[in-house]
Amino acid sequence: ELEVDHIDGNGLNNLRANLRLATRRQNGRNRKLNKDNTSGYRGVYREGKRWRARIAFGGHPRQKTLGYFDTAEEAAIAYAEAAKLYHGEFANVPNVEAGLRALERAAEVQFAEWAQMGMEL
Repeated sequence: ELEVDHIDGNGLNNLRANLRLATRRQNGRNRKLNKDNTSGYRGVYREGKRWRARIAFGGHPRQKTLGYFDTAEEAAIAYAEAAKLYHGEFANVPNVEAGLRALERAAEVQFAEWAQMGMEL
């Protein structure tokens, strides 16, 4: 049975361009993060000192561990790539690469400021 999915996740945005038909499973792939999410990314979990990326596909309990990573951002990139593969147009992933580029630019600015003050790493 099909239901209406709001592409942007906003149930109040009923513009035709924001609506599509989806199965319940597809609609669930497009939902927001759970309130108890601690990583800030879908499919990314803390395990000890590392971050685990895991994706569900094809119904429970089909899950695949994508790997263990040093940062949540690296795990989120792995999840984003797998979500595009397994979930297609219903993949709901942030643009992690853009966030990482912004962090890199901020770090470069900080390093330049430290260099001007004569500080070294």
